[in-house]
Amino acid sequence: MFKLTFLLLALMSTFACNPIFAQTVFVVQTNQQWQDTGIPVVSGDKITIVGEGIYRFGGLANDPLVWAKPDGLPNLHPNPNGLLVPNASICALVAKIGSSNTAFGVGSFNKFSAGASGNLFLAINDGVSAYSDNIGYLIAIITKNVLATTSVSQTTSAFPDGMDLGQNYPNPFNPSTTFAYTLNQRSKVKVEVFNELGQLVTTLVDGIAEAGNYQVSWNGKSSSGTIVSNGTYFYRLSTDGAVQMKKMIMVK
Repeated sequence: MFKLTFLLLALMSTFACNPIFAQTVFVVQTNQQWQDTGIPVVSGDKITIVGEGIYRFGGLANDPLVWAKPDGLPNLHPNPNGLLVPNASICALVAKIGSSNTAFGVGSFNKFSAGASGNLFLAINDGVSAYSDNIGYLIAIITKNVLATTSVSQTTSAFPDGMDLGQNYPNPFNPSTTFAYTLNQRSKVKVEVFNELGQLVTTLVDGIAEAGNYQVSWNGKSSSGTIVSNGTYFYRLSTDGAVQMKKMIMVK
């Protein structure tokens, strides 16, 4: 499992107790069960999840291949693995807060107030535990509304989790692009590029870095030196305990 995340902050006014909107993009692997997004949720947080994407569901050995969107396919199979929940048909995007709490349906859209605390988990309601048959991907865009406890003057220089990842430029690009990131403390740092299927294309940075501003360029090549094809790619910044991601598009 991997997660691809980016974080956007919107500080709504100057003083304390203002709402902060944190938006995360998470690629839900279709060949695995519950996946930890790494997003901490506190009871009372306002959460919106938008599901996008499509994947192929093979199901049982003799079943025809079908394409499922986040809303899933109703009544496709019985459900021996316990993932089926109200408002979530087979192959649908589902969620739960904390590894042991009750699952609920997400589909293409779900807006709710968290009734529990813990990390947000996402999954595909596979229905037959045949995850090796699933091909493709779903993307969940997660927006969390929490309350700030400090003023803008105190928070604008301190990004959550001690880092911030900028959007690449140019975008779309050909053949190379550049993006910046900021660290607010010394940390282990890894910058990776993934394709739409979640496969690692190349690693741009892997080491220890001091607090500061950094800039990274990608020449559009894989780790083997091959120029990648047109399409959408994701670049991920990982530090000690935090991950952010953004999308970029290569055109030729």
